[in-house]
Amino acid sequence: MSMKYLRNLLSVVISILALSSVCFAGNEALDTDESVIMVYQAERKGSFLSEPGNVPIEFLRRVGRALNKTWPIDLANISAASIFEYNKVGKPDFLKPRKLAELNKEQKKTANELLGRYSSDAEELLQEIKPGEKCILMRAAAETEPLVEIFKEISDGKKFPGVIKQDQVYKVKNQLIPLLESSDYIICAAVLSEDGFEARLRIKSLDGKLANPAINHSLTIGKMINPDSLMAFAQTHPIENPAEVMAELMQMPQTESIKNMIASAGMDMEKDLIANGARESILYFNFEPTGEGGIPDVRFIAPIPDVKKLKSNLENLKQLCMQLGIFVKPIEQKFPLVRLSYFMFPQYGVYAGLIDEFLALATSDENLVKEMEFIKAVKSGKAEGEKIDDNLQRYWRVSFEDFNLQLQKFLQSPLMVSKGVPPITNLTMLDDLNDLKILTRLQPSSLDFSVFLPVKESKKTK
Repeated sequence: MSMKYLRNLLSVVISILALSSVCFAGNEALDTDESVIMVYQAERKGSFLSEPGNVPIEFLRRVGRALNKTWPIDLANISAASIFEYNKVGKPDFLKPRKLAELNKEQKKTANELLGRYSSDAEELLQEIKPGEKCILMRAAAETEPLVEIFKEISDGKKFPGVIKQDQVYKVKNQLIPLLESSDYIICAAVLSEDGFEARLRIKSLDGKLANPAINHSLTIGKMINPDSLMAFAQTHPIENPAEVMAELMQMPQTESIKNMIASAGMDMEKDLIANGARESILYFNFEPTGEGGIPDVRFIAPIPDVKKLKSNLENLKQLCMQLGIFVKPIEQKFPLVRLSYFMFPQYGVYAGLIDEFLALATSDENLVKEMEFIKAVKSGKAEGEKIDDNLQRYWRVSFEDFNLQLQKFLQSPLMVSKGVPPITNLTMLDDLNDLKILTRLQPSSLDFSVFLPVKESKKTK
């Protein structure tokens, strides 16, 4: 199952659960009799954020003000539901939450039953978060069978043409839909308090059908995550059948010409490239313009399943690059590197190198060497990466400690200074926050997403 599509699913549910969205319901009357797909509930405990102007934390003040525009402070609970409407598929307001008061009698009944059916699951997730006496509690629930039918109709392309791209159809049909078919329901719980925001989303399989060996392998390179980065995204990739992937790709007209170009360079698209794709990777991003030409510092590392095969194909890959208009220039450094640049933008380059089984890429040779040195130091025990939980499929981290400083450096870089971008003031709200972390853990009975966005200890009310 593709992490990309799980991420999209997570972002949909979490964005709906966000306070401004859960309570965001238009005043227009609902005149559809379509079925309820998802249901949401928010509860205010201890009058939390009823007077956000008195809260010393800017992040919470902003959330509170947005919240109180649609949620009367004297109302302890508010509920909403998403309705499936054919004429809104692919549009921004598809599955937009609607207040229960706007639903018809049957829809209200269905929504209340859905919330009640999975209330114990929601409470279980809330207890994992351990909410305090003053907070906002949020719950959401959906059964997966209707979602399966929606994605089947969308991926078919007949009723809703153009909603998803052709190259995404394979992943929806072969990864996302099987995941939903192997599960029974989705439950989400979240807490907003002076400690910050924390959420859990669980896709539940009552029969333990989620233990697919193609998707449940865990991160093995977590110790390689470099703390020296503003953003780090480590995740596993699905172990797909190369023949099946190739067959699906061949349904797209442009694949034949790509296959022939790869063959002319002496390689087989399926056996040499698809079959040797990385099973996990780490991507780093810093706003600091230390990349070539003032572009941001972007780095990428991934262990190659068959590094010997990759090395034996280096000359062929060089030939393929030339055919695609990519210049390849060897660089003498502490490690053997190459600079790759596209003929239309020769001033910008990407640097690549191999260290043991790791393929490493970066937007500057200096940053690439530093990353390769870090990999070598970790493997030899001379350095340590980030500490992460075991048995994770994804670990995402965004640090806000230097976010404002790095952003300003980027806006003043040679790449941006002449682009006419209006000044962006410091996002002082981010100074209230510690690292944002998103974790994914897959077990036979559940697929769990955990979101952590804590407030700095020094910012909390004393």
